[in-house]
Amino acid sequence: MNFSKAVLLTRLFLKLDYRDKDKGSLTKLIGISFAYLLSSTLISMDYYRSYDLLSFMTLGFTLKLFFIGFAVLGDFPNLLFSKPYSEILEIYPFGKRELVFSKIISTFIYLLYFGILMLIPQSVLVYIEDYNLFLVLKFVLNGLLFDLFILSLFIFLYSNAIYLLAEKTFALLFLFQVSFVAIVMYLSSGQKVTGVKNSVFDNYFYNFLPQSIFSKAVFDLNFFFIGSGVVFVTALLNYFYLSKYYYKISSKLLELKPEKQKINFSFPLAVLYEKFTAFFLKNDIEKAFFGLMKNMFLKSKTVKLRIIPFIFIPLIIIVIGIINNKPGALLLEKNDSGFFSSFALNILSPGITITYIMCIRLLISGIRISDESLTDIRWIYNTLPIRNNKSSFNGAVKFIYLNFILPLTVLIIIILSFKISLIDLVINFIFIFSAGNLFNLLLRKFDADYPFSVENTKLNSTGRVLEVFLTVFIGLLIFLMQIFIFKNVVYILISLIIIFGASFVINNYINNESRKPTTT
Repeated sequence: MNFSKAVLLTRLFLKLDYRDKDKGSLTKLIGISFAYLLSSTLISMDYYRSYDLLSFMTLGFTLKLFFIGFAVLGDFPNLLFSKPYSEILEIYPFGKRELVFSKIISTFIYLLYFGILMLIPQSVLVYIEDYNLFLVLKFVLNGLLFDLFILSLFIFLYSNAIYLLAEKTFALLFLFQVSFVAIVMYLSSGQKVTGVKNSVFDNYFYNFLPQSIFSKAVFDLNFFFIGSGVVFVTALLNYFYLSKYYYKISSKLLELKPEKQKINFSFPLAVLYEKFTAFFLKNDIEKAFFGLMKNMFLKSKTVKLRIIPFIFIPLIIIVIGIINNKPGALLLEKNDSGFFSSFALNILSPGITITYIMCIRLLISGIRISDESLTDIRWIYNTLPIRNNKSSFNGAVKFIYLNFILPLTVLIIIILSFKISLIDLVINFIFIFSAGNLFNLLLRKFDADYPFSVENTKLNSTGRVLEVFLTVFIGLLIFLMQIFIFKNVVYILISLIIIFGASFVINNYINNESRKPTTT
């Protein structure tokens, strides 16, 4: 392998990772970095108060597993197999090993940066616990080794799935994403006893997890050698495998033909769907982009992977709550104090509220980023006589609401109705959906992008993590509002009238605003 060429390629890929045509790369990177630091700090402080040191380290690595896994699983093709640049580089005199080495190294550097950010607050808390700098250094070292292991493992498993079962890639990636989210959420939902330092290892299953090996390696040299060996073997296996099959995997991934799909409704249901859609869409622009969103979803496996896995996040939280059967996992008992105490309502748990809002927000933000495997549609926006981007975005968002959010809400209500009063459920979801929609309207006021108009770079894709932190904040805010508002039904009615009125005013203002931004 020619290392000078490999270094040159690595520098090129890193520049491409941080590129951004709107010249806002630095600002965006600072915002994402701050979000990682803040989230890691807040969650780690909760772990630190509730668990012993070994459990804290294990849960800290589990947290890193979620966010790094979110970046890898959410945009795997763009990490190693970006279509425009793979096609260009094939004609240049670079060997396969130089290309693979540079791709892996640049990807690791890019994602390890965020792993290091998450280690900073965790390391501070480890130092506060024991005031031992050597212990902190061992913790940081094993944290970085764990990141390398997770990255190597995910890339290796994904690459194998694509190479061996190309036609089943979508189903496998979908299953992998949903399973990953379910496992991480289950691991993070352990039973805690207030006032004492808990141990995650009370659950014997934790002893067999990879993050447990690396957390124990901080204290035990034998585990350190085991962990280091696993990282070395996994990384080496990943490198040699990609060196041999990189172009085959790339071609299979980028040339997969979409299957012809039809909505196989029975005739009465199809008529009802069409009539409801016609009522739901206000003008021809909304209808056109509703159809565009429908076609993109049916034809693009990438768009499917941006949408379908997130639908399962609130369902996973609900299933975990039912299985664990912990107090407050599904419902918080009503606050029956006050003048209208007989009309007080129960409140859904913050976990359900936050993940439901997160699901909606991530689905909406996902339609902004283009799919490089399909024909570029950004030129359309410069030729069509569209007054602003709001009607186009409305059409795409209404496709999300009608085809995913509405069925998801109905399914959640059906599942929870066996445990919770139907009236409580319906009122909770009307309030949560209405408040969440108001926040989404406020965010869209500052959004100057058309559907599928944002360039699909690693920085733009990783920026979706900001949406996770933002929706957690919005979900908590809505939950806090419910604590006070759900004390009686009068407060609920007044708040819903205010929310509906504000949404109507903001929506009309946005739709009448004359602005046609430049696509990026």
